[in-house]
Amino acid sequence: YYYSHLFEPISSLNILEDLQSDPVFPLEDLLVTIDPLDATKEFTENLLEYVTTQQCVLYKGKPILGVIHQPFQSHEPTTAAPTIKQVFGGDKTKAVDQGGVGSGVVVMSRSHSGDAERIVSEYFPNKQILKAGGAGYKALLVHSGEAEAYLHATKSKIWDMCAPHALLEANGGKLTDTFGEDVKYNPENPVLFRGVLGTSIGTLHSWYLERLNGHEVSLSGGGGKGGSGPNVPKGATLLKGGVRS
Repeated sequence: YYYSHLFEPISSLNILEDLQSDPVFPLEDLLVTIDPLDATKEFTENLLEYVTTQQCVLYKGKPILGVIHQPFQSHEPTTAAPTIKQVFGGDKTKAVDQGGVGSGVVVMSRSHSGDAERIVSEYFPNKQILKAGGAGYKALLVHSGEAEAYLHATKSKIWDMCAPHALLEANGGKLTDTFGEDVKYNPENPVLFRGVLGTSIGTLHSWYLERLNGHEVSLSGGGGKGGSGPNVPKGATLLKGGVRS
């Protein structure tokens, strides 16, 4: 949030009142998601490189700002603004792949991979698999060019995927569900149970989506901590049109 009266004393600011009267971003059209600890399992295992905190702002269901911070690393947070296609901060030691042909690497969860390995081996020929922890960390791998695609084949939450979504789109990439449809960021129903496919560039996304089209994507739970929402039936598979038990 940009506050124009930057030099006024904090006690005199009424940010909520300003947000409510903002002509550009009305408060009722905004949603903020916060993940205070992404890669919880890896945190308990002291695999701290995977750990991130995430903040994201959505306007009418579309990410307009995402922040991914690796609190145990020395670099500043990675801040993404997809509406202006800009990314700020982050790890300056890694080259960012903007519009390249891709690395041939598909990154997936190391703890909630579900059916992702089989999908890659059967439908994405000649692609390598990289397992990593945390949605934020995996998005950073795609952003830096160390992976060209991020496939998530188990359920997740809106706060897992919002900042990664913002980052990939700000860098010229794309993130949807595994049907190619927009991710639905619904705070009343925060569970995402249609899988996630993110790529470094749009043409790559089309390539992956064409090979997923018509195939079943198995769901096997997972998806991190907290939240509420529908329970995906055990052994469910995703088909065109929804969940089949």
